[in-house]
Amino acid sequence: MNISIDTPKNKMEQEILVSGASIAGLTAAYWLQKAGFIVTVLEREPALRLGGQNIDVKGPGWEIIKMMGLEEKIRKANTTEVGIQFYNTDHKLLAQFPKSEAASMTQELEILRGDLVQILHDEIKNNVNFIFGDYIKVVNDTDADVEITYKSGNIKKFAFLIIAEGIGSLTREQVFKNEVTFAYLGIYTCYFTISKSDTDSLWARWCNAPGGVVILIRPDNHGTTRVCINFRSSENGYEDLSTKKKKELLISKIEGIGWEAARLVGEIRKTDDFYLDRLSQVKACNWSRGRIVMTGDAAYCVTPIGGRGTDLAITGPYIIAGELSEK
Repeated sequence: MNISIDTPKNKMEQEILVSGASIAGLTAAYWLQKAGFIVTVLEREPALRLGGQNIDVKGPGWEIIKMMGLEEKIRKANTTEVGIQFYNTDHKLLAQFPKSEAASMTQELEILRGDLVQILHDEIKNNVNFIFGDYIKVVNDTDADVEITYKSGNIKKFAFLIIAEGIGSLTREQVFKNEVTFAYLGIYTCYFTISKSDTDSLWARWCNAPGGVVILIRPDNHGTTRVCINFRSSENGYEDLSTKKKKELLISKIEGIGWEAARLVGEIRKTDDFYLDRLSQVKACNWSRGRIVMTGDAAYCVTPIGGRGTDLAITGPYIIAGELSEK
């Protein structure tokens, strides 16, 4: 996969706004500045969001990462996971698959989401403008430009707008309105980080529990342990609960089921790194309109179950930059 990204002189004066400083947004910024555009990345949080769980880089996304010269940095940030083990609720090991086997969930290049974000940011920070702690309030797309009104009140015009704000993108809702739907998969997911214990190792550990609950405990390279818990449920609006209520809900799903549940209940109560949401895929009629294009989870979220979210978050922006460089 190789798209020609040129740097014609008429691009040097064109400014592009990328809204969202996660994997898709930062990848877009990298390739757009390589194409000669003046790029600004807008992030509503006051700093980079470095939380998140294990992700893997593969397929076309990995080929693009190598083109960016980031292969060695990503290898050095590997989570050290060696494979996956399956347990029942009585602590019995049922099966294990080293990462070298096709049946293993562990890929050759496992990295924490936050580590990849940091690597991408560090690669472009001297060539791209960053605005933190602000976000898009109003978008006005014309034939000549895209006028952005920020929440802060500042107004600026850009040649193009790239929406890379994730599955809950508010700018997408403003621009594409009813053209985007969500396909709920009947599962809620929760991520959090816990202290490492004697039962943790370099293996990812998976347990299927009664009531449609799946627990996944994984190592990281930061001296802590990452946890993902999924549970089946009708769409009950749990994603809108307060963090306290979300924690109580999750505890009610796993308390007393065995395996590592007792440990996890205690960790849930004290963790500050806690995320719970429904698993939904994004279905969009169009990914672009006029001078505005969306990419990453904002455009085509497949959910972690799809297993290709990072690949898409890297490949989509690369293609967009190639197309815009030819305009």
